[in-house]
Amino acid sequence: MTQQPPAVIIPAIRAPKRLNTLGQVRREMTAVYQDMREGIIQTQDGSRLVYALGQIAGVIETEQIERRLESIEKQVKP
Repeated sequence: MTQQPPAVIIPAIRAPKRLNTLGQVRREMTAVYQDMREGIIQTQDGSRLVYALGQIAGVIETEQIERRLESIEKQVKP
């Protein structure tokens, strides 16, 4: 049975990003993917980060839909 090398703790090399828009989340997902491809972070850790980013994207989408629905409701009410 082959063992994986121990996880390497890498100091933050990028400043924390704001994740307020779907575009910002997408860019961060892309950065994590590139870090996995380059071996900067292990794929297991990267997968967890991408999962969390996907959850954030879902919340942003829900919030956008809520705002749109509220706007439509205001226009429809007499």
